[in-house]
Amino acid sequence: MTSAALSKPAPWLLIYVSTACGSCDRLLSALNQWRPTLPQGRIVVVIRGARDAAEAYAKQHADAAGMDWYADADSQAARALGLQHEPALVAIENGRVAWTVTGVLNDPLTVEPIIRNWTVR
Repeated sequence: MTSAALSKPAPWLLIYVSTACGSCDRLLSALNQWRPTLPQGRIVVVIRGARDAAEAYAKQHADAAGMDWYADADSQAARALGLQHEPALVAIENGRVAWTVTGVLNDPLTVEPIIRNWTVR
């Protein structure tokens, strides 16, 4: 899928994770808990890994949180976005990257205000 197909009119958040990332697991679990109070359709999850592995991971995490998800089987999305670590939060506004937060995330509560403030704009 092309990046243009992901475009949304309002500011939205791309969350980039991988199937072998404990910090990613914690972030997605937290998102699942926060989901009832987050705007729908403003978060997209991209999972690094083969389609089958990404699909299984999505069923375990992202699908449960009611978010759209996509597999990045060949890491093209990570390269295009310049991401070298997971998890990553990539804020998109008007089709452009507004900001990025990447790396080890031991406590999702540290980024909860960032996620909430961006997705409710």
